[in-house]
Amino acid sequence: MSELSVIGDKNLPTQFQPEETFTKQAQLDAIIALAKKTLDLDVLENAIDMKIAEQAEFIEWWGNSVRGAGKPKDINAESALITQDKATELTGYSQPQVSRIKTKLKDVEKYREQVIGATAKKLNPDSVRGTEGTGENEWYTPAKYIEAVHQVLGTIDTDPASSALARELGVLKDYEEWGQS
Repeated sequence: MSELSVIGDKNLPTQFQPEETFTKQAQLDAIIALAKKTLDLDVLENAIDMKIAEQAEFIEWWGNSVRGAGKPKDINAESALITQDKATELTGYSQPQVSRIKTKLKDVEKYREQVIGATAKKLNPDSVRGTEGTGENEWYTPAKYIEAVHQVLGTIDTDPASSALARELGVLKDYEEWGQS
């Protein structure tokens, strides 16, 4: 079954096949998952863009073709509308799922970033939380706290989470790399 749905510009009809929506979304989800696993950002971005476009087309079709709950069946302008149950049977999506998709599509960039986000971070393994854009991948305790510790405790004997730089700066009395002891 195929429906003629008007997408975007009301003067340009587009052939939309709602019964293929669930399958197309599953295929795009599989591509997205594979792109994330292989860290292929180009494929990931293209698949996400295709998924969003497909979802937008689906939401447009749903809004134009599905009679909302509580609407009378015998309204002339809406006589061609199908029930939500029929739409769910046809597409595999229920009204709550459609509402969630519609909510995500209200802010496409945020939605897109949520899907891409974790993968983009994996592509930049040197990125440490809070240091993006600084070029640094180490966090050091600010000098004023080190000085306060020295005033109270004297020296710091051993800190397995520290670095050779701390030893060079005189922060630690002793420093051993893990696995070298």
